[in-house]
Amino acid sequence: MKNGEKYLLGITNKPKIFDKQLHPNAFVENSEWKKMIYKQLDGKTIYGSTYKGEFDKKYLDNESVNQKDLIQNVKKMLQNKITIFPELKELLNKEYNLAKELAADIANLTMYYTGFENISKEYLEQIQKEGNLYLLEIYSKDLYSIKKQEKIYK
Repeated sequence: MKNGEKYLLGITNKPKIFDKQLHPNAFVENSEWKKMIYKQLDGKTIYGSTYKGEFDKKYLDNESVNQKDLIQNVKKMLQNKITIFPELKELLNKEYNLAKELAADIANLTMYYTGFENISKEYLEQIQKEGNLYLLEIYSKDLYSIKKQEKIYK
């Protein structure tokens, strides 16, 4: 999390404390408080939990299925992630004859996305008061000394 130039580590035992559907009041248009968004797309997850969650079957169970259908299923999953990972567009536009060719291209990808979204100060105060979130300020002596030097030389 961050508030202005302060960075904080949030610790919670509630995994859905910032779920937009469960807590829509947590998210606001403008706020000094921001929550970091970190997303990673690892090629292995496309053929593991993501595939099973999307199609209720393991990818390996579908290997007897038509290659074109398998490729189409995987591309459908990739399409859902293209707004976060625009690099996937290249794979969506490429023609594949075998699902293993697409799998090889995906396996070579490891993509990350980081960003911040605005969080309501009131919501943060509420969940802290309830004991569902603990915020610890992250402090770096190195960065502090650099900022101190910048002030001296200005």
